[in-house]
Amino acid sequence: MSKTAWFAMALALALPALFVPQASAQSAGVKGKSSFEVVVPFVSGGGEVDFTLKYRVTESWAVGVGLSAFSGGGITGQGFGVGAAYYPAVSNPAVEPYLFGEFVSLNASSGTASGSASGAVFGLGASSKLTDAVSLRGSLGWATIGGVSEIVYTAGADFAFAHNEYLTLGVTGGGGSSAFFAGLGFKF
Repeated sequence: MSKTAWFAMALALALPALFVPQASAQSAGVKGKSSFEVVVPFVSGGGEVDFTLKYRVTESWAVGVGLSAFSGGGITGQGFGVGAAYYPAVSNPAVEPYLFGEFVSLNASSGTASGSASGAVFGLGASSKLTDAVSLRGSLGWATIGGVSEIVYTAGADFAFAHNEYLTLGVTGGGGSSAFFAGLGFKF
């Protein structure tokens, strides 16, 4: 893993402490269900780092924003996404299903050529708290970006190692390719 990837993962713990209100001072949103994550997918022949901020406005709604930077095979690029998720009420508080939608924009360049594409991702997901320290999560969606459509998925586990911090591990993919990922997160 590159020095940049390690640095980005370390930022997952440092940055939220600067910008996120302390739990006792948080007056809006749902306490403990918002998060900031830095995730590094292990991409063959390249590198990627993803930053995601999800703010749980109410028990039923969350909004989020994500940034991504990637390189490999002579191509470098960035991605940006903004979206929302709806969490229906369920009788089991340990399982939390949701529906999500996200609008995305990608920019890439390769030497003398460059391009951009935009589109949307819609789908469903769920998280399940197994213990106080371990949660499972997954999602399945349909992405249409730049005229190309494909099924996308994510499956992973979160391991809490401090009061609000956690390690996340899993696999993500779509369009016939997949990548394992690791990251650090902070809940507030």
